[in-house]
Formats: sequence, structure tokens, C-alpha cells
Amino acid sequence: MTPEQLQLRDEVREMARSVSREYILDMDADKIKYPKEYMRECGKRNLIGIRVPKKYGGRGGLWVDDIIAAEEICVNGPDPPAAARRLEPLLIISKQLASRLPIPH
Repeated sequence: MTPEQLQLRDEVREMARSVSREYILDMDADKIKYPKEYMRECGKRNLIGIRVPKKYGGRGGLWVDDIIAAEEICVNGPDPPAAARRLEPLLIISKQLASRLPIPH
């Protein structure tokens, strides 16, 4: 991994570990329909829109950077098999942001 990817990995790992176990279990059990606090924390740490260009507020990352972030979110929660629920809001917002960007010609 590049130094930037190692930094991203560490940032996501720190964020994933900062969320309480109870909150994550509630997300995984679908008790929390939309995890506002979780998304707010991801936004504060600029972890939403990893592949969105920097000029639009993203990190300007690559697909592999999304995968690095996804892996850290999955392995650092209390229930790794249920981690897809923790990834879904981030992926949806990333897709929505990307769809609003100008298409290069």
C-alpha cells in the first residue's frame, strides 16, 4: 500500500473503533434505520466520497481505497459478517455524490 493508503486505513480503523459496540449492534440488527451519528462522524473525518475528486470535496481516491476503507469497517466492528449494513450508507452516499459530478468529455 502507498503511504496515503496506509493513512486512510489507519483513519478508517480509528473511526470504526470509536463507534460504540451497542450502536454498531443496533445498526446490524436494523434497530437504527439510518445511522445519522455514524454518517456524521464519517463526514467529519472525510470518509464519505473517497473516490469523489478533491475539487468536489472528496478524497480523490481509487476503487482500491474504497476497498481498504470497507475492509477496515468490516473487520473492526463487533460482528464482521453483518458489516454490510455499516457499509451501505457510505456506498450509497458515495454513489450519489459521484452521480452529480460533471462527466468528463
